[in-house]
Amino acid sequence: MKTQIVKTLLAAAALLLLARPAAASCAADAARIIYPAPQKACLGKPAPLAGAPDFRSGSPAFTDKAAAHLRAAFEAMGLSRKSAREDLIKVHLLPNPETHTGAFRDEGYSIEVEPGGKKITLRANSETGFIYAALTLGQLMHSTETGAPAIYTGTVNDYPAFAFRGVLEGGYDIWQHANRADMLRWMGPLKMNYFIYAPKEDPYFRRQWRKPFPQSELDKYREYLAICDEFNVIFAFSLSPALNMEYSSEQEFQTLVSKYRQIQDLGVAHFGIFFDDVLPFLSTPADQARFEHIAEAEALVTNRLLEALREKDPKARLFFVPNQYWGWTPTKYWEFIRRDLNPEIEIGWTGIDIVSDVITIEHAEKFKHTVGKYPAIGDNYSPLYALARREAGLETVASSFVNNPYAFAADSKAQLSKFVDATVGDYAWNTRAYDPDRSLFEAARRLAGGREKHAHALLLALRLADGHRSKQIQSQWRADIAAVIDKIANAPGGKSAPQARALDKRLESMLNSMRELHTSGVNPLLLGELKPILEKAAVM
Repeated sequence: MKTQIVKTLLAAAALLLLARPAAASCAADAARIIYPAPQKACLGKPAPLAGAPDFRSGSPAFTDKAAAHLRAAFEAMGLSRKSAREDLIKVHLLPNPETHTGAFRDEGYSIEVEPGGKKITLRANSETGFIYAALTLGQLMHSTETGAPAIYTGTVNDYPAFAFRGVLEGGYDIWQHANRADMLRWMGPLKMNYFIYAPKEDPYFRRQWRKPFPQSELDKYREYLAICDEFNVIFAFSLSPALNMEYSSEQEFQTLVSKYRQIQDLGVAHFGIFFDDVLPFLSTPADQARFEHIAEAEALVTNRLLEALREKDPKARLFFVPNQYWGWTPTKYWEFIRRDLNPEIEIGWTGIDIVSDVITIEHAEKFKHTVGKYPAIGDNYSPLYALARREAGLETVASSFVNNPYAFAADSKAQLSKFVDATVGDYAWNTRAYDPDRSLFEAARRLAGGREKHAHALLLALRLADGHRSKQIQSQWRADIAAVIDKIANAPGGKSAPQARALDKRLESMLNSMRELHTSGVNPLLLGELKPILEKAAVM
């Protein structure tokens, strides 16, 4: 009897094991394949990818724009629909039963690639969700060692943590048109969806905020919006009238509205108004007579601005960057903002400090206790390294996470900001899976054209460019060289020559990879910023 019971239990256990997916079925490391790291993914062995894609749409959200991104993913592998007689890869486009609704739109998606690679199902509930699904599908596709197209099989169920994720150009300098346009093109494929235009040294933004834009400037904005439209990146336009605005003047207010209206007429729906980095005083007799406190004046102008913007577009959104934009100390300023500011208006915040070493959920809760609402996080994080010390789960106390790479505000350093800002996008997509070292390497690999050795070369160039101050930047080469040097140090007397030759060979390999960056697919603008370091490597 006992033997029979044991046999029955063993048989039941075997059936359970068979019914359950084996751990080996998720053999591929999804976080090394999909960037930003997905919320959920189980990827198995790759399957050959051969034939022509046949799109079968059952969702109105699968638009022509989404279809163009999906076609581009297949065409990058040399696959396109040429004739009905070809072997077909069936690609089904369906609604997504699992939703993730943010403050603005649902961007979640799912992917299933069945064994054999002949049937692929993408699910989403929005155009953006299908675009993101197409981007991820493109990352699942790859070339084998023989050059043949292949695709990882398995499932992906993904959505962003924060509703708004991206870059704030807000430092004390300004990117030129070419670099800014390039930045916008770069953000979309990384699933970042928000760009805030607020460079302090743009005269039209701050010092000459009253001056209307000439046609040449408006043409630049049209180009930015066209670039953003490709991946549904939101372009948020801002002004900072705080240096010299008379808040009580109706003429001043109408001048402010007319400046915003120039950009609103181009189709922009997201706006910001900045009152940061000025002395918090009412500077004119008229304002001193009208208002009790500077915060009262700022709140009134901001509230009226939102009303004016919504007269043209009822869906217009406005965020407010206060004079006191860090910490949570209870002050008279916050009393007025809490009392007067329209609760629909988001409040920008940099964390516990102007440049915060760490930002936690508790910090945001303290901000809410003082101000009455959760913040919109506009981080000031700008090392030549990955974003770090931002707590997992911050999306539960903020709907947005954008970063101002202030140390790279100069046009000559704009491309270097991509390293930290790529990791910002990774964190903001999935805070709970975020790993700084992994994220920085994956960012470098993509900036280097996809090859690991060139990613290591780029990280080495980055560390050299920073004068070794960014000691967090690691490369496999560093570990390899350390191991060889250790062998040399521990070799018996007169026996170190082979290790020395190995070290010389390894160093030469490193330098060759750095030289190859010029032809590896790295953005020429980035190569230009690293040019001094790469030129030194070329002559060594």
